[in-house]
Amino acid sequence: RKGRIKKIKAAVDHVFCIFPFEENLYQEHGIPVTYVGHPLVGQLPPPEKRDAFCHRHGLNPEKPLIGLLPGSRKMEIKYLLKELVGTVPLIHQYYPDAEFVIAKAASLSQEFFDRRFFEAIRPLSQQERKLIRVVDGENHAAISVADALIAASGTVTLEAALYNTPLVITYKAHPLIEAIAERVIYLPCIGLPNILTDPDHPIVPECLREKANARHLTKALLPLLNRQSQECRRQLDGFAQIRRNLSRGGAASNVAKGILAL
Repeated sequence: RKGRIKKIKAAVDHVFCIFPFEENLYQEHGIPVTYVGHPLVGQLPPPEKRDAFCHRHGLNPEKPLIGLLPGSRKMEIKYLLKELVGTVPLIHQYYPDAEFVIAKAASLSQEFFDRRFFEAIRPLSQQERKLIRVVDGENHAAISVADALIAASGTVTLEAALYNTPLVITYKAHPLIEAIAERVIYLPCIGLPNILTDPDHPIVPECLREKANARHLTKALLPLLNRQSQECRRQLDGFAQIRRNLSRGGAASNVAKGILAL
């Protein structure tokens, strides 16, 4: 919401921003600003060892592993979990040995998640259900070991870029919320990896609203399972650019120094 910058200008002495593109935005409005780097850089847990993760969850480390991250809010689970689970039989047609891991956010109650999950897997065969593992509170591990992801838009998509894991971004919400969003969002994309590279030419496919369905998600994901494909190489090149741009030493230390200087 662009209008918020007027309130910020009236209220603050200095802005410490975590994205490079924000610096120019504040400068254009005459607001003192310093880009300090992103706090995720250097603070993410190290990548999980794939063999250890797979052994812990009964997966085969030699088989393709696809991560499904439906989000951490109840609304996201309501609108996205069924569509993400619906990709399993479709992807399985092309990669018969693929396995899937669903990352359940720790913020969601087990009862709520289980109810939605069992609704989502109901159309699947018993064999297809056996391909899925649900992990609780292991988002970072799942992101770091997966060959590719389908993820709800949010910070998790930036984490994927920092872990160098190709992904498809998706989002769907209540129609009223989507209608409001269409009126206030002024960028051509919503995913952080796309905003941080070239919003007009997104490197990560975004399946939003009516395209947030199993068919579109599967079509967008399949090329990413081949690391030599043009789609995958373009993402990985963009991720390398993101890591370079967001690395500015320790963000917290830079903020502390800036505050002391004030």
